[in-house]
Amino acid sequence: MLKNESEKNKIEETVQLSQNQKEMIEEINKIFRVFSQDIEKKTNEKTQRIEDKINYEKKQIKKLEGYEEIGKNIQESYKLKVNTYVIKKYKEQKVVKPLLQKNLAKRDVYPNFSLKINLQELFEVKNTKK
Repeated sequence: MLKNESEKNKIEETVQLSQNQKEMIEEINKIFRVFSQDIEKKTNEKTQRIEDKINYEKKQIKKLEGYEEIGKNIQESYKLKVNTYVIKKYKEQKVVKPLLQKNLAKRDVYPNFSLKINLQELFEVKNTKK
């Protein structure tokens, strides 16, 4: 009987040990699942942040390109306003005809020459009039 009991106890111990091992393995699997989910979540967050940064930079580039275009438009309109202002001032002083004739003569010699009125000439004319 003792032999049977001791064998029975041994068997129960091994069964208990195997159950404990099984539970430990299940706990370890749970821990690994939690770690893997946590790692996956963090990598997804990092990739999302990187994608957001890339999209933000793309938007900034588009804005800068838009600002560059706006700057060119402003520069062109400013040039037009300055040129019209200078022409008006020349017309008021009745000095525009000799300058226009001089520039038209240049245009005949140089076909690609565009009519430009020098601001310095305007100030020289004003200074000489005083």
